[in-house]
Amino acid sequence: MQNNPDKTKILNVIKIAADIGRKAPLMNALNRQAIRFNRGDAVRFDVSLLENGTPIDVSKISTINIEIFDIGAPNAPEPRTASLLVQKTATASDIESAEAEELDTGKCNAAFILDENDTNMDSGFKWMKISSLSADAMRSTFSQGWIEIEESYLSAGEADRLPPEIYLTKDAALSLFLAKEDNLLDLSDKSEARKNIQTYSSSEVDNLIAVHEHSQYLSSAEAENLYCTKNESASIAGNVENISDEVSALASQTVDLSREIERNKEIVEDFACVRMKSGTISVDVKGMDSVPFSICFSYKRKADWQNGDYFFDKSSAVGSAVNGFNILCGNNGEFIKFLFRTNCNTGYASALSFEKSKFPCDGKWHSVVMTAKDKYIENMKCFLDGIMLTPVKSLSYDGNFSGDISNTSPLKINSFAKDDTSLHSIKIFNFDISQEGSLYTPEDYYNHKKTPAELLNATMEEKALLSLDNDINEVQWKDSSANATHAVLQEETYVPNSKHAYSVAASAIWSIASSNGIFLVKDQAWIPVNCKFTICAKSTSEAQFNIGDDSSTTFFDRGKTIPINWTEIGTYWNGNEYKRIRFTPTSTFQGTVEFFVEIKKLK
Repeated sequence: MQNNPDKTKILNVIKIAADIGRKAPLMNALNRQAIRFNRGDAVRFDVSLLENGTPIDVSKISTINIEIFDIGAPNAPEPRTASLLVQKTATASDIESAEAEELDTGKCNAAFILDENDTNMDSGFKWMKISSLSADAMRSTFSQGWIEIEESYLSAGEADRLPPEIYLTKDAALSLFLAKEDNLLDLSDKSEARKNIQTYSSSEVDNLIAVHEHSQYLSSAEAENLYCTKNESASIAGNVENISDEVSALASQTVDLSREIERNKEIVEDFACVRMKSGTISVDVKGMDSVPFSICFSYKRKADWQNGDYFFDKSSAVGSAVNGFNILCGNNGEFIKFLFRTNCNTGYASALSFEKSKFPCDGKWHSVVMTAKDKYIENMKCFLDGIMLTPVKSLSYDGNFSGDISNTSPLKINSFAKDDTSLHSIKIFNFDISQEGSLYTPEDYYNHKKTPAELLNATMEEKALLSLDNDINEVQWKDSSANATHAVLQEETYVPNSKHAYSVAASAIWSIASSNGIFLVKDQAWIPVNCKFTICAKSTSEAQFNIGDDSSTTFFDRGKTIPINWTEIGTYWNGNEYKRIRFTPTSTFQGTVEFFVEIKKLK
């Protein structure tokens, strides 16, 4: 394989910086977007191997491998089956060393070319893994994650797609062995039977391991060859048992792929996921004042629904006689309700209700899309995992709702204080996305498609008011919504078991001259324990501040000058307690401080 093939031959070049230290999901380093290419197109992957951002010494690497598997859709239920679609290997002669400055000029450690036959696979999401094998046969996985194969509708004259080779796990192979030879179950003393047949020598076992590049798998064709012709004799039974021992030996050479996928699935699903144990997140959604609108989110929950569990609340107080919008579990915890009210309490609200059983609590991710075309309940829709639900008519009614939900309260994303629930990919649009011709649809959301760039344009009449994409290439908490402002993180809002950054932006206002301290985020935001965070800020007038926590005795910094232009104030480490950040003027101050806090690392 050429490490530096002629760049004019392949136009579609994807550069991958695979970092074993950061374990970041796969992305195209050329455009910082998810990896995607068209089915049937030639594509070249330029792969560089890094450790915590530093190029590794490739002199000790014998091979670099890329593999593409079909493991089903991202939201497919477990257990999964894995089929290897493509595998490419660069040997020592194909691998080149590269310094950091050389990587910036386009050099890579290895280049892999996938021709039209390689990429002629079913469109949709696939799982890609980049690994290496050292000189002493130790495997290391540098990066892996989802990629997307886009449909290109090949013409009738082009070759049909070849079915992928099917690979069997050890357990699946063993079950086939047993089914193939019924007499194996009847052997009361298998070890005695083996003495009567010829077993493989150690060299033959070593050779068998060597010829299987995926040492924990046997292809279905290879397995059939190993089964031999069906024979009811004890000697064949002994051979089958012998082969099963070899399968066990092969499987012990590497980590079982299904476990790898399961571990990394947890990493992927928690990435860009806001997980809340207590407190709320408030989002200033500019323009969410009236119908039409659509709201999309994904949730994961194990505990059963309880009365008063809220997904969202846009009101000054729950049940107050003002304009408002809620998504909650109500009616004594039996139904999921969408409430809309204008100058009335919840008892006179318009309501769209569904049996709570329609919203699973099985610990798996489920997507929810709710659309309101106008003020009438009959024109509102709810989609669960891409399927439109039928509401309970007796509990769905038009109340005192004029279509106006404008109020001064932000949209609060409730934390389900009673139970641990996860949410991610929250999107809000100022139009009904289920309408014909929409640039973004409920099906698009269910299929994890990102918000089109046209809808992130603030000048568009129909647009996204909020678009927190589950973006594997960006920061943990991402607001890409056409200048809609920010999120407010409160209390124990955190992303567990993750080293990826997330951020929050807001402002602190001293409306009258004062030297009192103000917390950086309203509603008392907390910084996670054992984290590194950076503060950037600017002020309406230059002033000095002490940066501390809510104890008034502990300070991260003292006498820091905040100018009128954006400036990085400093980077700090939090201790082993959740803390709020407070700015205290060193002298009397009146004005506004805007700030941006980025969590750099969670231990």
